[in-house]
Amino acid sequence: MGFKLKAAALLLLTGVLSMTLFAQQYPSMQYTTADGLPNNSIRALYNDSRDLLWIGTENGVAVRENGTFRNFTTADGLAFNNCWAIAEDILGNIWLGSYGGGLSFFDGVKFTAFGTADGTFDGRIRTIYSYKDDIFIGTENGVAIINISTLEVTVIPESIFDNQQSYISGFFEYEDRVFFTTYGVGLHEIIFSDNHVSAKKISDQKLIYSIGLIDDKLFTSDKELLNKFPLDNFIKGEDPENSYGSTIFWDFLKIPSGEILGAAWGIYSNNGGVYHLKYGQLKSMEVLYDIPSKEILQLEFSPKRNKLFVGTKDQGLFVIRLDDGLIYHKSDQYKIINIQELGSSQLLLQENGMQFTKKDQNGEFLIPNQTFKEIQSSYYSSGKKIPKFEDDFFELKADTKASAIEFYGMQIHQNLAWVNTNIGIYAFDERGKCLKYIPIHTYQFSFTKEGKLVETNPYGGVRIYEDLDKLIYQYYSKDLPTTPTQVTGIAASNGSLFFASVFTGLYEWNGKEFISYLDKGIWSELKFKHIKAYKKDQLVLATEFGSIFIVETNPEFRIVQEITRDVISGKNILFIESYEEHLFIGTEAGVNIYHEGNVRLINNENGLKLASFKQPSLLGSSLYLPVGLGYYHLSLDNILTPEPRQFDLGIGKLTINHDPAPESDYSWFKYKKKNITLSHRNNTIYLDLKPEGSIFPDQLQYRFRLNSNTPWSPFTFDRRLAFPYLPSGNYTLEVEVLDTHTRLSSNFYLLNIQVNPPFYLNPWFISFILIGLILIFVGIYHNRIRNYRQEEQKRIAIQNRINDLKIEALRSQLNPHFIFNAINSIQYYILNNQEEDAVEFLGKFSKLMRQTLDISSKKLITLLDDIKFIQSYIEIENERMGNRLHWNIDFIVDDKDLSDLKNYLVPPMLIQPFVENVFVHAFSRQHPNPELTISYYIYQEGILKCEITDNGRGIQAKNKVSLHESRGVYLIEERINLILQNPDLKPVTLTSQADKGTKVTLLIPYEKAPPK
Repeated sequence: MGFKLKAAALLLLTGVLSMTLFAQQYPSMQYTTADGLPNNSIRALYNDSRDLLWIGTENGVAVRENGTFRNFTTADGLAFNNCWAIAEDILGNIWLGSYGGGLSFFDGVKFTAFGTADGTFDGRIRTIYSYKDDIFIGTENGVAIINISTLEVTVIPESIFDNQQSYISGFFEYEDRVFFTTYGVGLHEIIFSDNHVSAKKISDQKLIYSIGLIDDKLFTSDKELLNKFPLDNFIKGEDPENSYGSTIFWDFLKIPSGEILGAAWGIYSNNGGVYHLKYGQLKSMEVLYDIPSKEILQLEFSPKRNKLFVGTKDQGLFVIRLDDGLIYHKSDQYKIINIQELGSSQLLLQENGMQFTKKDQNGEFLIPNQTFKEIQSSYYSSGKKIPKFEDDFFELKADTKASAIEFYGMQIHQNLAWVNTNIGIYAFDERGKCLKYIPIHTYQFSFTKEGKLVETNPYGGVRIYEDLDKLIYQYYSKDLPTTPTQVTGIAASNGSLFFASVFTGLYEWNGKEFISYLDKGIWSELKFKHIKAYKKDQLVLATEFGSIFIVETNPEFRIVQEITRDVISGKNILFIESYEEHLFIGTEAGVNIYHEGNVRLINNENGLKLASFKQPSLLGSSLYLPVGLGYYHLSLDNILTPEPRQFDLGIGKLTINHDPAPESDYSWFKYKKKNITLSHRNNTIYLDLKPEGSIFPDQLQYRFRLNSNTPWSPFTFDRRLAFPYLPSGNYTLEVEVLDTHTRLSSNFYLLNIQVNPPFYLNPWFISFILIGLILIFVGIYHNRIRNYRQEEQKRIAIQNRINDLKIEALRSQLNPHFIFNAINSIQYYILNNQEEDAVEFLGKFSKLMRQTLDISSKKLITLLDDIKFIQSYIEIENERMGNRLHWNIDFIVDDKDLSDLKNYLVPPMLIQPFVENVFVHAFSRQHPNPELTISYYIYQEGILKCEITDNGRGIQAKNKVSLHESRGVYLIEERINLILQNPDLKPVTLTSQADKGTKVTLLIPYEKAPPK
């Protein structure tokens, strides 16, 4: 190749160019007032025996637990808000010294402030030290000793110097002796004698800002130097073993790795920070810990969580995870695109070129953008074949400047690193020599099992190259339904290449032809964003909308498993990788690790700051995740085999009917009661779960049940539980905690709850009520036996009276109806000016009214009186019709006339409404011969049958309905039924034919008249 020599020369030149510098960093987090701290100026840190981090600031005290802060001020009992010193005594109480307001201590329930109101000791506290059953208080002017049992205060007079340089800078122990250092008046020993404590000066060690005893070495800091003493030499007043540095140190700490760290703030110079003290030299940890502050005052460490806490005077709290499983490498200025390994070199593709770093040597060199551009220019000037856009190649511009080169990705094939860019594809060996340049522009490319380059055009077809040097290829047009288009990824499986498309599904190149799974009806899934080779003959594909499929390619295609989007955290899948049957699924929420149906999440809590991941690389057991200006290195052997983590679970907060439990029910911010009893009115409980000692509390899931025989609730990350309106009964709250980081679960029995029933549901009350009810029942029973006959007679009398009242009410409803119709007849004559007829009619009507008034008030009348009433009524109505009606009343008993109508007593006015209907409805004015016949028969003993027959026009269908449902007929039926009390008898029946007349049949109850 003509450009090879020139490229090699360029590589020699690029070896002396400045490289991209990478700074290794542990995962760190910063917390300020925006995250809940009371103040960003931290003066004291203490990680207590319960793994609670106490933070003293210039505006209050905070306790950090499970990633949140609980703040306390003077309103909560602190002596003063400006806290400079914190310590723990042998009983576990926390002592807090303020600068200017004295001392406080916390016993797990409340804060107590004392010893300053009367000026017992100086309220400007610098340091606190726990010794046996005492607490030593180092102030600006003297030492006070407090007995933790009696709270008795003893001030050491010999420690009070009334000097501006006499503040106590530290305490330490040596060979059962206790010493304290001062800033400017030397080293002193505390002398204990019977009932007396004093101090004596040991040496003139001067200008000691702070001390730190680590192993058998004492570190002291003055204005300019950090001094290291063997303890014996320091007590003797001898010179330090080593002195180094030029800043002021305020705290010292040894971490499990054996490293000694110092917290520095120069006061008058900008040279503070966290330093590593080793071999007489100071190494700044600013980059490794990612702490930009130069004003560091305090250091603390949690062995359980392997976390370093750094308190700054200006930027709040920093938390660093000292875990080699996840390390961040920060670039100084260039974005990282991809990382690969080739031979003994590590290759970093970044926006300014490709960097080669020898893994076993210190040498590294960069192939810059300019070199890539010159290789392209050399090829173009050689006169070789240049692909054309008109031939369906993706557009490639020859005049693209070096600064405008875009690097898409990198892959290793046949011991070469292949890099695709917007100006072509390059192939480099591990020495950095460019062995091939192909002037084609592609986002996605791969190689067949025979080693042929496969190029995809996002807007065109696919080419498989037989000869790269001569650009001889087989072209597959985009117009063919089997040709992959809009390819998002390529993966090899079972000797074939598989192409994922964002619009047209999955394709396969089997070495002979392309197969469209959508076109062949093999798989209807359309939109894929990622594809990756998985186990043998398996692929993993991620769709655009979040589902992930594991498919098998041999012996035939089939879907092995679908991982739905609700299983993983995050909405958008950014990448997929696999390692030892584990799937790594990158989303905006972090890295999901999927294995055998279980999912773990590596996220911000683990130190993985969420970002837009570029192209991940799996190199051996390391996963590299480029994220802009840097990349994360995940050691998978450490991450996939996390150690089991012990933690406890308690209740952090409990409310009953929205009323918080009293402070006395808590100990060290945990609800201490195991049993509670509630009334039926106060039966709503809210509580917050509190994991203690968990490294990643946000990765814990919870589910609960109130009794062992009840089902579990679903798992949730929410720590707040609510139990509204608990029914009366006994409950045991059981919570199962699933650590999603280790996939281990633990069960905790947190609380026994008894909800008392209301008094009226208590057994004694129910028994009392039952006994009372039994006594009342017995009394009622005996009373009913005694009065049974009287009540029965009374009941019968009342029932008879009810029947009488019903009959009388029915009869009272008939009278007005009859009178109304009679008055209509009189009105007829008056309206027709027939005065004589009207007078005569009025006479008849008045007679009829008298009859009506006479019989309507009686329950029974003789059949004779009833017939006379009907005869009077017929005469009046017939006269109104011009006496055209021929009528007759028959009386038949065994084919013989009834002999004595006075012997039959019947209810009055039963047939009158039916006779009235004959006059009103039966005949038209044109009827030639109106006739009416009323016949009486003996139906059975006690019942007469009366038939009312006319030869009128009959009742039309609509009138049948009207008659059947008329109020008058209903009332007559009701009257007869009340008397007969026989539901099998139908009191009224009606037959009618058009123009042939109507017959109404009534069953009339009767009684025989008593003999006279």
